[in-house]
Amino acid sequence: MRTAMQSLVIAIPVLCLSCFAVQSHAEEMTLFTFNAATSGANPSRNLVFDAEGNIYGTMLGSQAKYSYGAVFMFSRGSNGKWSRKILYAFTGGTDGGNPNGLVLAPNGDLYVTTWGIGVAPCTQCGSVIRLSRNSQGEWQEQTLYTFKTFAEGNNPTGNVILDGSGNLYGVTYMGGENNEASYCNEAFPYGCGVAFELTPTSQGSWNITILYAFGFNSDDPVFPSGPLVFDKQGNLYGAASEGGGANGGAVFELKPSDGSWTESVLYGFPSIVDGGSPHGGLIFDPNGNLYGTTEFGGQSNQGTVFELTPGASGWSGQVLYAFKGEPDGANPVSAVVRDSAGNLYGTTMAGGYDGCDNFLPGCGTVYELAPSNSAWSETLLVTFDGPNGASPNQALTLHKHLFGTTPNGGNTDEDVGDGVIFGITP
Repeated sequence: MRTAMQSLVIAIPVLCLSCFAVQSHAEEMTLFTFNAATSGANPSRNLVFDAEGNIYGTMLGSQAKYSYGAVFMFSRGSNGKWSRKILYAFTGGTDGGNPNGLVLAPNGDLYVTTWGIGVAPCTQCGSVIRLSRNSQGEWQEQTLYTFKTFAEGNNPTGNVILDGSGNLYGVTYMGGENNEASYCNEAFPYGCGVAFELTPTSQGSWNITILYAFGFNSDDPVFPSGPLVFDKQGNLYGAASEGGGANGGAVFELKPSDGSWTESVLYGFPSIVDGGSPHGGLIFDPNGNLYGTTEFGGQSNQGTVFELTPGASGWSGQVLYAFKGEPDGANPVSAVVRDSAGNLYGTTMAGGYDGCDNFLPGCGTVYELAPSNSAWSETLLVTFDGPNGASPNQALTLHKHLFGTTPNGGNTDEDVGDGVIFGITP
């Protein structure tokens, strides 16, 4: 059995010569193995780094430790070992619980969204909190906003993003209010999600503005499920896991004009071959193209990585890679990251190693997609086998090397495992 806290352990990932066409010699580093009884469980979002190289993340916790979740920090000592500190443990009150997104502001503050708990009358609607250091270097929590009704939004998904004035933008997976004839009110009375803005006031409170309530008609995106992203002009882009005409999900744009925002559908996935159910966020390349993933779709219906390209007549989509299922990856549900050479990196929740009977077929993978003469080639960097992690469902962080989390795995016995933090040197 591995111990709950480890120094930096180097391990060669399980690789199979016959498993996939391109094999990697990447090294996987297990930074930390979670233990529900002693250290909490289930890291819940991607990691962020500060300028000093400290790592920040969130976990859902366990009944034994941090039952409403917590925010943690890892610092690396001069001996090369990592030590963990809990910055904040959620209480399940107005601060919420089940952290679901984390972002580091330029001034060093941390902004965290929570999936649920909240206060009556909407006891599971979620919150946005801020963690700041005081003059003594201690971290203090401030609840910026607690979603109080379904009309305001229900369960913020992914992290918020900041504009230059310190306003926050995000989405909720459910909630929102449209007119009584809207598709969402008829099909899903709890609301199909909103895009929101939080603005600080001079009194220290925060006001919410609903930029858009999704589900106005059957062609509208519903259930936005990843963080928003700005373009250079200040427009917002995001993905919704359903809706979009063929009900395969869609990518949308929100454009500001005279104090209001106008929503438009950039791309609705027209068929299962083109992909379906985009859950992760989007990223831009320097040319203004968008990249994302779909959990399903492609020739094998195991998920895709896609690119959207703007043109004179609108946006066009293409599948860069369609996953095939084990021994290849399957079911990507997180965003990709891009390096300076244009390579894309991401995780798949399933596929890879054919063990892990407690999970989906396969324990998941980390992959690289490299462009080559208008085609893209895939390399599996890591195939998870349970002891080194399982079911990665969050985006990677590129900080000299690749870093990520798995919510499960990490135990060397037959138990499910409580999650790991890992690093990869390609």
